[in-house]
Amino acid sequence: IDPVVKQGAMVPVSKRFVKRRDANGLTYLTFGSNVISTTAFNQIIQNPLNITGVSFNEILNNTELGEIPPPNSTMFIKYRVGGGKNTDTLSNQITNIISKTYGLSPSSVDFNILQRVRNSLRITNNTPALGGKDAPSEEEIRAITGKVFAAQDRVVTYPDIQAIISNMPSKFGQSFRISYEEIKPNVANYTQLKNGVSIKLTELLDLTTQVERQEKVLEINNFINDFSTLAQDTSTLLSTYPTLWIGEKARLYILGINQDDQLVAPYKANDIWIYPNELLKWNIKEWLKNKRLIGDWIDIVDARVNNIQIEFTVLVDKNNSQKILVQCLEALKNYFSIYNWQINQPIFIANVQTILQSLTGVINVVDIKFYNIFGVGADSKDPDSQRIYTPMEFGRYRNNGSVANIYNNKFLMNSVDNVIEAYSDTIFEIRYADYDIIGNVI
Repeated sequence: IDPVVKQGAMVPVSKRFVKRRDANGLTYLTFGSNVISTTAFNQIIQNPLNITGVSFNEILNNTELGEIPPPNSTMFIKYRVGGGKNTDTLSNQITNIISKTYGLSPSSVDFNILQRVRNSLRITNNTPALGGKDAPSEEEIRAITGKVFAAQDRVVTYPDIQAIISNMPSKFGQSFRISYEEIKPNVANYTQLKNGVSIKLTELLDLTTQVERQEKVLEINNFINDFSTLAQDTSTLLSTYPTLWIGEKARLYILGINQDDQLVAPYKANDIWIYPNELLKWNIKEWLKNKRLIGDWIDIVDARVNNIQIEFTVLVDKNNSQKILVQCLEALKNYFSIYNWQINQPIFIANVQTILQSLTGVINVVDIKFYNIFGVGADSKDPDSQRIYTPMEFGRYRNNGSVANIYNNKFLMNSVDNVIEAYSDTIFEIRYADYDIIGNVI
């Protein structure tokens, strides 16, 4: 299997059609126009805000929506719905057409030609129809109804997004974890833009290194771009529109994983941020482009990874203390396997205590602490252990309490009602299970 992720892109295809099935079980194939013209359609795609002089007929008459099959065409139709095992048949046994329905053109019709077209229609099955399945039972229907929306191959709800992405061909890559967050649109005005830029320029003056200044300049540019995407000329836009609409309808967070079962998120190399999932995000964008509803915004970004450490103390049977300690470490290692965790999944401390308490020989869980640890410096390493962790990033750590070491890269994590809260953009990861789960027995 080729492990290289390929870049995908939407390609115009003229031989397109739409499948529809009505309440009576009849299936319809709807083709596009027989007029091949894409000028008006491309004009709308490139500049949807200016479609003056474009008629609806011009939009429909294009190859983007499919063209009608030319005369003397042969169509091969593969169907997967039958009438149960009784409809199994050998090759070339399906030869009769029960009914033919034609829609007449509003223009004059030569009925002799129409009759010849009707009589020319033939049907046969080149391959046998085998493996027919009877109608599903009530239990089967109940089990599959939850997949109805995903099967319609369009994005309406947020679970649809995950279902559609999971069907993306593997050669374009797959996200290990996906999460989403609804962003309520809001309104910003010129004063907010001016104040926001002023604050960031003040922050820029306080920076001392060239790398930090470059990152801050990029941050300012991104901030301004949020206001200028509605027009090419920002000054004209601001003078014309006193308020600007900003925000997305959905923000999609994705994460990859490497061969060492470690999450792949943005990292620093020589003090420069590297984004390893850019190609995957591009492919997801192209995959969702013609499946989302018109007017929907989907912002695809990298999720954040919080590396954590656990330190616990248990009171155990002294006759088998070391054996019980190993069992405790293995139990937590399995529980915190990254394959058991999702983005936005909180840590219920009581569940962790229950796992330890349920082991034979454990009398009581005396203490348990959770720490957040991140890498520092150009190589994103922990100065104490020299192991590489996700680099420090402002805004990532919303659970940190008191500092736990002299390097200021390890913090005791706060909990609320015995729960360490998760966020829509963050996942907890024990990066080195053999070292980051620390146990003590008494």
